[in-house]
Amino acid sequence: SLVHPDDVADLEKTWKEMLAHKDCFIQNYLCRMMHKNGSWRWTESNFHNLLHDASVEGIVNNFRDVTDRITAAEKIRQSEENLHAIFENTDEGFVLINPDFTVKSCNNIARYNVFTSGEMKIGDTIFNYVEEHRKEFFKAILLNTLSVEFFNYDLLATNKQTTGELWVQIHVTPVKVKNNIVGIFLTGRDITKQKEKDLQIA
Repeated sequence: SLVHPDDVADLEKTWKEMLAHKDCFIQNYLCRMMHKNGSWRWTESNFHNLLHDASVEGIVNNFRDVTDRITAAEKIRQSEENLHAIFENTDEGFVLINPDFTVKSCNNIARYNVFTSGEMKIGDTIFNYVEEHRKEFFKAILLNTLSVEFFNYDLLATNKQTTGELWVQIHVTPVKVKNNIVGIFLTGRDITKQKEKDLQIA
């Protein structure tokens, strides 16, 4: 068979369904076909059942090789999966916010541990997760960051998981695309143990 073994069953099912319906048109059907050099190539096909049409009396099929497109998409998917794994398996909290200060993305450390005042949700304003007495200070930092500045500071916050206190080191960085600031990236890391040692030494 010229069809890849993993694609045969689905192609047979699709073919039967098409034959069962007059004038059936199937568009952008993907399957792997064997190339004359022995390699498997992804093809994208269109099928049109014109068996009922006296001038045709057949199945009209056209297809094209889309292997490069499928391969590129798979590489992107794998890269995104790798980045997601890194994003979610780090000891730092990551938050990406829009220029209007709404949360665009965050990892679980940020969502549940580092930042305060409840579970972080996409689309919420970042100020929902900042303690009341720090909101004006934090807003000033974000506004300055939109003017291409970088900030790094430590803060003492309430730990939502233990109701105790922890020291968090915050990095605030503008996100640029073609020299335009399109958002702000926040990282937060629990530095409580180090801070306690520093305070004892002082």
